[in-house]
Amino acid sequence: MRVNMRQNFQTEFKAWSSDFIIEIINGSENPDKIVREIKTLLSEYEQSFSRFLQGSQLTALNNQDAITLTPLWETVLKEAEAISQTLSPAYFNPHVNLAAHGYNRSIEKLGKNAAIQTDKNALLPYPKGLIKKQNKLQLKSHSTLDFGSFLKGYVSQQIADQYADACQGLIVNFGGDLTVRGQDEEKSEFEIGIFNPVTKEDHWVKLNQASLCTSGIYKRRWLQDNQEKHHILNPHLNNQSDSDYVSISFWGQNGALCDAMATAAFNAPVSEWNKWRSKQADINYLAIDKQGHVISSDFK
Repeated sequence: MRVNMRQNFQTEFKAWSSDFIIEIINGSENPDKIVREIKTLLSEYEQSFSRFLQGSQLTALNNQDAITLTPLWETVLKEAEAISQTLSPAYFNPHVNLAAHGYNRSIEKLGKNAAIQTDKNALLPYPKGLIKKQNKLQLKSHSTLDFGSFLKGYVSQQIADQYADACQGLIVNFGGDLTVRGQDEEKSEFEIGIFNPVTKEDHWVKLNQASLCTSGIYKRRWLQDNQEKHHILNPHLNNQSDSDYVSISFWGQNGALCDAMATAAFNAPVSEWNKWRSKQADINYLAIDKQGHVISSDFK
């Protein structure tokens, strides 16, 4: 993505193997202090929800251990359940097992040929794979959990909301899932460019107090059994998504939902996207196919 504006302050660093960028316009707080606070918050989320961190709570859960339900876990579980009420299990299921398809380490640590795992059990619809007992959470046998389909969109919005009152405007961009608050330096709406990986051009959209989330299959690829793979699965088939699109973006007021929709859309027809929009009036989308052609609900 590109941002059409001048920045007062911008910094970029790696978080969860993704690029994290924050841009602040006319801020009233020390930006170094903000960055330290954000890194602390991101570390808390990683310790809770990373599939790749050996000591994380999610890793323990996926290893069939019970974990204590913290307020953060309760909040994210509720967010996932709310999304599941908008998107059917055929398109959204946090029980997908990416590790069984070779994505068992962070993308930069995947070798040229990822190890094959054989666990291809049928997926339970979310949240039927969860076992809650008082303040403990555990997974049913053969179930796994992965919040990667919506968590970056959720976190980018949480961080943007936390610092929105301390500046004229800001953009929080977490690996292509971004949230804007306030106004740009000219006191106008932010303009965000969605990158076309085929034509190498940008398609610009205006955002007003909204989130824009993009999923794509042209990055995060690896070889498994000498076949190229990507990180988006079809929850219904428990297999790789087979789509005509290389990049799909959704934008609206709910960052977590937009992130989930941008991923789920790879497994759904456009008619289904429009059904999602009928439930969420502020939602728009832009998709780019393998020839670089664009379809959009709003783009002119």
